[in-house]
Amino acid sequence: MSMPTVGREAVTTQGNFDHAPRHVDAVFQHLVQTSPVGIVVLRSYGDQPSDLMIYYLNDSAMRLLGRGADELIGCRFLDLMSTALWSSLTGWLQQLLHGTALPNHPPLEAADLPGDCAPASAVAVAAGPVLLVDGPAVALQLVEITPSADPAAASWAADDLSPLSFDGTPVSLFFSCLDPASPGRLLRVNAALCDLLGYSESELTAMTLAEISHPEEAEASQGVIEAMVAGWLTSWHGEKRLRHARGWFVWVSICTAALGEEPDRLAQAVSQVEDITLRKEAEVRLTHQALHDALTGLPNRLLLRDHLALALAHSQRTGDRVAVLFLDLDDFKAVNDSFGHSVADDVLVEVGRRLSATLRGSDTASRLGGDEFVLLCENLADPEEVHPVADRVLKVVEAEMHVRGHSVDLSASIGVAVSGPGTTAEDLLRDADAAMYRAKRRGKSRWELADAELQAAAVRLVEVESGLHRALLNDEFVLHYQPTIELRTGRLVGVEALLRWQHPHRGLLLPHEFLDVAEDRQLIVPIGAWALRQACDQAAAWFARFGDRAPVVAVNISSRQIGRNDLTARVRDALRTSGLNADRLCLEITERQAIDVAGIGSVDLQALAELGVMLAVDDFGTGYAGFTYLRHLPVHVLKIDQSFVAGLGRDQTDTAITRSVVTLGQTLGMTVIAEGVETIDQLDVLIEMDCSQGQGWLWQRAVPPEDIDPLIDYVA
Repeated sequence: MSMPTVGREAVTTQGNFDHAPRHVDAVFQHLVQTSPVGIVVLRSYGDQPSDLMIYYLNDSAMRLLGRGADELIGCRFLDLMSTALWSSLTGWLQQLLHGTALPNHPPLEAADLPGDCAPASAVAVAAGPVLLVDGPAVALQLVEITPSADPAAASWAADDLSPLSFDGTPVSLFFSCLDPASPGRLLRVNAALCDLLGYSESELTAMTLAEISHPEEAEASQGVIEAMVAGWLTSWHGEKRLRHARGWFVWVSICTAALGEEPDRLAQAVSQVEDITLRKEAEVRLTHQALHDALTGLPNRLLLRDHLALALAHSQRTGDRVAVLFLDLDDFKAVNDSFGHSVADDVLVEVGRRLSATLRGSDTASRLGGDEFVLLCENLADPEEVHPVADRVLKVVEAEMHVRGHSVDLSASIGVAVSGPGTTAEDLLRDADAAMYRAKRRGKSRWELADAELQAAAVRLVEVESGLHRALLNDEFVLHYQPTIELRTGRLVGVEALLRWQHPHRGLLLPHEFLDVAEDRQLIVPIGAWALRQACDQAAAWFARFGDRAPVVAVNISSRQIGRNDLTARVRDALRTSGLNADRLCLEITERQAIDVAGIGSVDLQALAELGVMLAVDDFGTGYAGFTYLRHLPVHVLKIDQSFVAGLGRDQTDTAITRSVVTLGQTLGMTVIAEGVETIDQLDVLIEMDCSQGQGWLWQRAVPPEDIDPLIDYVA
């Protein structure tokens, strides 16, 4: 009789018996460990039966032998037995080691066993040779019997384990045929498998494994069986679907191992089946959640990139084009502010539905987050085929929309990029994004096509954005300060904090080289928060040194920071952390920003005024929209735009506008600061107009904070 092989992998013990059961294939681990039959594997570490040591035993064997695994594993088996049995056991085990099939050993009495077995108990012993990958071994089966039991019980363990370990186990099991005449036929199934699949035992044993497999997996299942028939494969573990009697499919994990041939039995394999349907359903849900937007159900950024990469790979083979439409809803924040987040969310869901309905079946609509959507159009024979698509998308977004009883007016700005040779997914998304921002700058409610100029701008945008992220992490930003001078006395009364980027390769960069990107990518919020904290710390340090002679510090604020990013809380924290009095801080916004935030941001600005912080309107006179916002905002300072100051004394219009602003500020009780003062003539005109303060190169450019200290001392 050939010896069956136990285990798929080489067993390397190296004298270490602390871990079990490395020799048992995964298909048997649960079954063997929980079996009521005691199972012991003896491994030979010499030439004699006396060298047989316990390599593995299950819980039932430990109970029958009356000791735990720590005491038994690694022990010589004969040392555990009564010395009266050594002679018979030695000869019996010697023949087993040489692969000889023998009758069962006579039952072992309780007195022959170690531990505390019951006096009336005896143990039937059956054994068989097995071949571990690295050598021969003996597998013992121990069954507890009593003297009154049928004498046939002693031989039962060797004949068949199935009454206890097969039919009685809650684990689904089946034997399948490995005979070339009927490969894969189910020879025997247990009750647990019948319950799992809804078939009777007779129904299952009339079928093959391929016949109860999912059609997509039947061929693969048959292939595993045929490989075992041919001897190329001795074990297999995988996940598949089995057909239930009522037509649905059950996801299962299957461990299969080939068994050795015996004269009176066909070659066969034993399989353990675990129902994993619930786990698979959970995996499907989690996968969908990971790849789809939770609000709209559309593909998210991750899935979009996957689709885009596949579409580009296909286009390289076919020569067709791929287009990306990057869509951003115009002024969507107004929807949030006017109707609330619930309505805004419903609007986004409706936009997603409309976009999906507009596209062809092969195209993809996705949501990146916020009010940004990306549309992927494939298989375009001509790049211009995307133009009518962009037109349609604009129309469906602008179509009348009613949500929760509200009429919502929407428009969108769209950037379009079309693939070319060698285009990557990142290239398309970058170019379409840049084109979308150009559409916004050109008036919104339109679409723009990416071109070479825009692609160059997009490359710059990506490089600068990446650099700004790094600059925040590496503390590469610095603040320089430009003095504000009281015109009649020449005394330094304030400074304006101006952002600089100490680039590691390009040196000191001025705001015009990076601030537009920071605004577009909303990095201005964390950068602005950093600048606010830094300026407050510096202002507090000056006040601690110079007292009332210390300058008031002005900090520029972006409209992105107002009304939406908890600016008041940030200012309060910066003042508290630095210890600076609120009246030593002035926040500057441009006139354009003042007009934009007069409605939605006025609450934020009023709260800041209540803290005692001053508010200045920068670039005053350039808005061309009237000054009605001054009635609604707590403005303390007007800063005349330098374009008007430049023409003082030479240009009648500039001089008249400047005089009007000075008069307006005086009438409203505000401080007026003239920006960009560069000459004595300009200064003389401003003093004649009774303008209170000025800034400009006539006194000082923006300098590091340490260069401000001498100016404070000088004018004291």
